[in-house]
Amino acid sequence: MSQTFTVVNDDVLVDAIRKTRTKIVYVAPGISNAVAQALEERFPDLGSRKITIIVDIDAEVYRLGYGDIEGLDRIKQLCDKHSLKFMMQPGVRIGVLITDDKTLVYTPTPLLIEAGSKIPEKPNAIAIQAAANVIENACACDPDTLPNDAEIGKEVVCSKEFEAVKKDLEDAPPKPFNIARIERTFNSKIQYVELKVINYRLTKKIVSIPTDLLGLQNDREIQDRWRNTFRMFDGSSKIQVNIPYRDKNGMVKRDKKGEKETIPYDESAIERDRKNLKGNFLFEVPEYDIVIFRSRRNAFDQEVKAFQKRLEDYQKALVKEIEKSIEETIRNLVSTLFPLVKKNPPLHYLKADDITDDHRQLEQALEEDLRKHIKRMKKIATPEIKLKFKDISYETIHDPNFRMALEKSKIPQDALSELFSEHYVAPEKGSSS
Repeated sequence: MSQTFTVVNDDVLVDAIRKTRTKIVYVAPGISNAVAQALEERFPDLGSRKITIIVDIDAEVYRLGYGDIEGLDRIKQLCDKHSLKFMMQPGVRIGVLITDDKTLVYTPTPLLIEAGSKIPEKPNAIAIQAAANVIENACACDPDTLPNDAEIGKEVVCSKEFEAVKKDLEDAPPKPFNIARIERTFNSKIQYVELKVINYRLTKKIVSIPTDLLGLQNDREIQDRWRNTFRMFDGSSKIQVNIPYRDKNGMVKRDKKGEKETIPYDESAIERDRKNLKGNFLFEVPEYDIVIFRSRRNAFDQEVKAFQKRLEDYQKALVKEIEKSIEETIRNLVSTLFPLVKKNPPLHYLKADDITDDHRQLEQALEEDLRKHIKRMKKIATPEIKLKFKDISYETIHDPNFRMALEKSKIPQDALSELFSEHYVAPEKGSSS
């Protein structure tokens, strides 16, 4: 006894079409070349009055793998040859095949996503062992029925629209479905990630000191060749601040007295947090890039969010400390540069009155000059995390050098074996190995 719940794929459709003796009604999102060829074989015996074909001819249908352009092209030529109206139903995503007294209602498989089932234990269809008059009437299968009386397939596929779809698929053809599935499945488990932390190294912040403040006022050649910069913050003593101590939900912790708890934070702590992120979640693939397992993405994203919050807290606390540091730096620079400026003052100091003999005015002018060049340092950019995720291409997945590089990484061997097993990478729905 045949099963009610069953499997329908191209093999089943082709077999049913070849065995039919009285009629064929085919409704689906698209049509494959194999199914179109089977229909072509039945035309001489059945004639166009006993065959109804309704599909969606949107190009995206064929990119998803509901059919192929060869099948669509074959069936269009067949309908033109036998004067059969080739009907379309935009958006249809259900499959129906009526042959003689048997009706199959099924879920078509988008081959870009999965290979499809071949075993009854994983059904995608219902087989009805009876004439389906209601369905036939809804599809206007009777030659005497007007298209407007149908529920679906009221529009005929015109040549102009059909050629537009063909050109669309030629310009942007579907990727081979087995390759697309392998690539998609592999990337569902692992992907490239680029992690950077920027704008946090204060010890690398520099400003330019004008040459006329260095006693080079009258030496044009030296001025043109001189490139003088000054490191604003002493690299030997990084600025350390206290930031709120937060729990895993981002809430500030409080001690028994209700006071906000804090932790010390500086450039070294930022670098430590960055390395911890990399060490706890990421794998470096030699000569390729850094990868992350998608199963760890949620935990990784939470840690990144907490890290970014610490950076924001750090920025807020840093502003006051930077202002203090800048004021101290300006005082030190004035003290160091004053003898040079007094000996060889910039010309713009002399354009009104000669102030070189007035110690106080000369010092104020020098301080104002320095502030003008340094003031932008008060607007230190907020440290931030830059993340970029990228899928791994099919070509890379099957590159022997990439596999060798993965072997050299610290990815556990059992995880690597699972990644590259054929069953795992491109599973066929219902396969047993």
